[in-house]
Amino acid sequence: MSDPTLKRASVTISFTDSRGYKSQVNYSNIGRMGKPLAPQTPMIEALAELARLTALFGFNDEAAAAFDKARKDVADCRALLQPEQKP
Repeated sequence: MSDPTLKRASVTISFTDSRGYKSQVNYSNIGRMGKPLAPQTPMIEALAELARLTALFGFNDEAAAAFDKARKDVADCRALLQPEQKP
């Protein structure tokens, strides 16, 4: 079974800090300046913003561990769904 393909994505990140500063940013693959974006672009841009925010607020190590675990979980799932073919 092959992996699904991504058609479109939208990611919103919202937070409020201890000083009351609030921010909300939305990443989507609606084209910018008339240029269409690849469907994965919003997720990659949001991932970069989350990396920046987790470092800024002091939990970079936890975020890195969660990212690595998620990637391992996908690899484990793929291994179960797509066992290696033997000749």
